[in-house]
Amino acid sequence: MADFGKTVEMPMGMVMLMAENPAAMSAFGTLSETERAKFINRAKKARTRDEMMKIVGEITTYG
Repeated sequence: MADFGKTVEMPMGMVMLMAENPAAMSAFGTLSETERAKFINRAKKARTRDEMMKIVGEITTYG
C-alpha cells in the first residue's frame, strides 16, 4: 500500500482550475510531495482568480 505521508488540502479554486487544465494536472502528479506543497501553499495565498490561474499555469513549466 502506498504511503502518501502528510496530505495538504488543495484550495477549491486550484482544484477547479487544474480540472480545466489537464497538462497542469498531469505535471502536478509528477512533482515531489515538497514541490506540491509549495504550489498548494502559494495557491492558498492567492486572492484573485488571475493569481490562481498564474500559479496553476506555472505548474506546467516547473522544473
